Amino acid sequence: MAWRTEWDSIIVRNNYINGEDKEEENNTRSKIRIKSNIDYTNSGEKDNDVIYEYPKKQYVPPFNGGYPKLESLQDLFHRWPQDSDLYDNNDNNNDNHHSKTNNDDRRTFHETLQHFDYTIKKDREAAVLYRSKHLPFKVINVPVLLNAKTKWENDTYISKQFDDLSLKYKRPNGKCQESQFSNHAKYADYTKLHPFQPHFYYQAFTDKEEKYINTNEKQSSENEKKSFISRDLYPEFSTSLQKTFLIPNPEQVTNSNIQCRFGERGIVSAIHYDVGDNIIGIIYGAKRYILVPPNQCSNLQSIITNSDHPLHRHSPINFGNLKKYNHINDASASASSSSTTTTSNNNTLPSNNDEDEQQQQQQQYYNNVNIEQNLLNTISSNSYGIETILKSGEVLFLPSYWFHYIIGLQKNSQCNVRLHNHSTSNSGEDENDDEEDANENENENFEFGGRIDVSSERC
Repeated sequence: MAWRTEWDSIIVRNNYINGEDKEEENNTRSKIRIKSNIDYTNSGEKDNDVIYEYPKKQYVPPFNGGYPKLESLQDLFHRWPQDSDLYDNNDNNNDNHHSKTNNDDRRTFHETLQHFDYTIKKDREAAVLYRSKHLPFKVINVPVLLNAKTKWENDTYISKQFDDLSLKYKRPNGKCQESQFSNHAKYADYTKLHPFQPHFYYQAFTDKEEKYINTNEKQSSENEKKSFISRDLYPEFSTSLQKTFLIPNPEQVTNSNIQCRFGERGIVSAIHYDVGDNIIGIIYGAKRYILVPPNQCSNLQSIITNSDHPLHRHSPINFGNLKKYNHINDASASASSSSTTTTSNNNTLPSNNDEDEQQQQQQQYYNNVNIEQNLLNTISSNSYGIETILKSGEVLFLPSYWFHYIIGLQKNSQCNVRLHNHSTSNSGEDENDDEEDANENENENFEFGGRIDVSSERC
């Protein structure tokens, strides 16, 4: 693979720059030190780090609503296009609130979600209040995530967790290619991998039975029965039956238990919603989250609500095309101008059929682009949301039915737990209880839609 050759040359070049031996045993250390051109996790510690500005803490949500403050998706993606780095766009847009004139402001990101510190009791109490109001927020400095970061950033440690799995079936003959995910993720960071190039990620899930295994530091034999995910994220982010601050109702955890994704720069998750609250933590790296409340579903237009459809709860729309269409329209205008000039010249010989057909196909392509662009512009200008950068040691509380569009900013590891709210149950059992829960939620008057199923009324 071409990227492997280029990556090997990068390793050699960095060995030379660092004055190290070019022996094989030193390559691993060199690879680990090669970082992203832009680091979204260190908060301004170095020249290539993003600087974060946080809003003033509001320990009680505004009585009259208005939190979080939303903006149109069109403005949001114009300020920071999907496939660009924060720096790249700030160099070209000095009139937006993410950039000014000096170097520090150029790399500053203004958070608007409330950030509560896990280590401060008053902040935790505020987080509980926001959660009860069904509002999104973030919790920072989560110890269990910070502790896991030191382990999970070590590629050797992660590899061993998968190598030691016992197989219940006979290993087949032959060979398979071992995953090069880690190297490719570092390569993507270092080279600013183009969005049209192949990208990779992988997933890992905990077994649903793990919640019934008692986990205790003194019970090493019990710990060995659990996956490294459950062990390393215990107790706060684990799905044991023990109540924690992040998971106060462990009985509501879905059967999928903890879901972890190891991704890289440029990986995009289609905009979608989840049934039930979502507790999302970043172990290392960073992702950009675009959050859209449930009451915007009709404005998004393209959400697929048919439960039999493979894209149920999702939309195939790609907001990265907002920037691409500008270039296509420029090319279309240029081609149209060129065609007009040619046909108006009486001395020009008529084009042959192949050229005519090519022009017709090209025009049809531009017409199709215009149709999709008009739809995308309509959706992005009429839909409102909020953005945040979720980075290592942080947890995002995402209320049920809130749409989210996720963009990987650098090599990352994210784990989440979904909670099924009883009030969203359609099982037919305890109908009276469900009706009471629904009435109670309606009386709470959730500003952005609450726990109402968006697929039935709002889309």
